[in-house]
Amino acid sequence: MKADETLRPGMEALLAFLADRIVDQFTPGERKALWSSITGSDAWKDPPVPPAKAGRPRRPVTPTVASRYVMIPLFAAMTGYTDKAVRAKIAAGVWRQGNHYVKAPDGHMLVDLDAYEAWASGREQRK
Repeated sequence: MKADETLRPGMEALLAFLADRIVDQFTPGERKALWSSITGSDAWKDPPVPPAKAGRPRRPVTPTVASRYVMIPLFAAMTGYTDKAVRAKIAAGVWRQGNHYVKAPDGHMLVDLDAYEAWASGREQRK
């Protein structure tokens, strides 16, 4: 859509409705860029967060892990370490390959949660 064209009546409301449904899947900058590319307008505003249903308080979603090995972004979300901090520990040799992390066949680095817990609690024995 070109910037000088206007949306058909109701189209902006429909786009806002759809954007509201996918708001958590994009960063604020991505949402604004997507809105701008569709409508030609920079008027995007994040939709308000709907109130919790009466009687049911909102609880944060906590990732549950059923695996001993997790990728670095999930590890970062679970522990509070940043992606950069994890990679720095690996680069500095604080965390060793085969003990604290492994490389999967596809090349991804996976952090060993058991080894991390031993390291964090001081139970780790140096080799």
